[in-house]
Amino acid sequence: MNDDNEKLKKDVEDLQAKTEERLLRAYVSSLLSTSPAIDKFSTWLLAGIGAAATLLITNIESISRIASFENIKWALLLLIVSGLFGVLEKYLALDIQGNLSQEKSLRDILAPLSADYQFRKSVIEGRAEVDGKSINVKIDIKKVLNQYAALHPWPIRKKIGRPDPLPIVLKKRVCCYYWQLVYAIIEIVLFSAFVLVIAFSV
Repeated sequence: MNDDNEKLKKDVEDLQAKTEERLLRAYVSSLLSTSPAIDKFSTWLLAGIGAAATLLITNIESISRIASFENIKWALLLLIVSGLFGVLEKYLALDIQGNLSQEKSLRDILAPLSADYQFRKSVIEGRAEVDGKSINVKIDIKKVLNQYAALHPWPIRKKIGRPDPLPIVLKKRVCCYYWQLVYAIIEIVLFSAFVLVIAFSV
């Protein structure tokens, strides 16, 4: 009787832990889902930066007649730094989207696999119970991860071999998202400063 109570208690704790983990993942995924919108805005801004830089450089002689070289130099510097922050934003956006895409693909693959495993596990354990035997079917996740890590180059293999706890992984993703947002804001502020420098130079 005590064994049944302990098993029931463990099942409840496992259910609670898994549900809380899924809720945490869902909240983080909902936040990260806005990353493409930020990236799209930054991409349009990068295109504007490139067009402005090209226009400024190709027409520098004409512009120098109505604006000082000092202001032109500052304007170009603002464009370059704004573009650099745009590139940083793109890098973080790619990292976020890559992680989300990989996680979605993994869920799509694991869903039917998990259902099949649970069904076969219950059949085997039910058959063993009828025969009066006790069998606990478990998958060695660590062994699978080690095999997966062995397929990668050494630096990545080392990182996979020592995975961070889930809260740390999700915290890194959220921090990555907010840095993407900060870089996009700095990008537009610097571009706005460029526009002001040109406007007040004329």
